[in-house]
Amino acid sequence: MLESGNVGSHLLTLDDKDIVFLLKAAIEQEGSMSAFSRRYGLQRAVLSQVINGKRAVSSPLAKALGLRKVYTPQRDNE
Repeated sequence: MLESGNVGSHLLTLDDKDIVFLLKAAIEQEGSMSAFSRRYGLQRAVLSQVINGKRAVSSPLAKALGLRKVYTPQRDNE
């Protein structure tokens, strides 16, 4: 069904390393991880775990970065 092109839309997709890059840039822009965590009500430990690949990106973190979670079809080579 998904292969027919009748479902979904064409959007820019980001993977985990892209999110970490955006998170690091947002933290730098905010001045510190503490400042970023206070501004968006997120725990510093969680931010650190995401940056270090030990935790998945949560919906509140995605929202803080101006993003939203979506699902994409899995390719055969994944």
